[in-house]
Amino acid sequence: MSRLRRFCDWVQRTGHTWHDDPDLARYRDYLLDAGRVRGDGDSLAPSTVKAHVSTVRARYDELMTDNRVRDALEVAVRRALQQEGDPYGPVDVEALVNRKLARLRNATAPSKSEVKVTTGQDIADSKHVRLTPDQAAALLRAPGIDTLRGLRDTALFALMLATGIRAAEAAALEVRDLRNTWRASWRYTSDTARATRRS
Repeated sequence: MSRLRRFCDWVQRTGHTWHDDPDLARYRDYLLDAGRVRGDGDSLAPSTVKAHVSTVRARYDELMTDNRVRDALEVAVRRALQQEGDPYGPVDVEALVNRKLARLRNATAPSKSEVKVTTGQDIADSKHVRLTPDQAAALLRAPGIDTLRGLRDTALFALMLATGIRAAEAAALEVRDLRNTWRASWRYTSDTARATRRS
């Protein structure tokens, strides 16, 4: 489901229209708690929620600068004023349209629906255990190269040491994930991780 479709469905479910003051903070909270609400426990990550809210905000920005939207708002304001029987002039219509657009701009301001995204590491770099060059060399020698299994394991260890991919990523590799980029250098190109080693 697209980000905008998800927002439109939420707006409809909550009984609003797109031009009501959109409560992006409430929508953000809905996305953050969606897994709990659905009962599957899989809420969206804060970075994903931030992307969803940013997409909605960008679409509102486009709408607020579109003259066709402004014209449609003017028609809607005129109709509403006619139904109420209030006397009005072009200045009144212009003022009400400007007020509506200003309210939309205020309601979709980034400060109204910030998403806190933590980008720090869970463990400081200094706390990670790293292999020394001697340990890495010993690891590469351990499987041996006398058998096919030994060659395979040595190649996997070398790839993991050179690129930093994890064991699960190495196990999921397919030949198409690797490509020779000239002069004995290989590039790992899987979608699950991006790492490069050049010799």
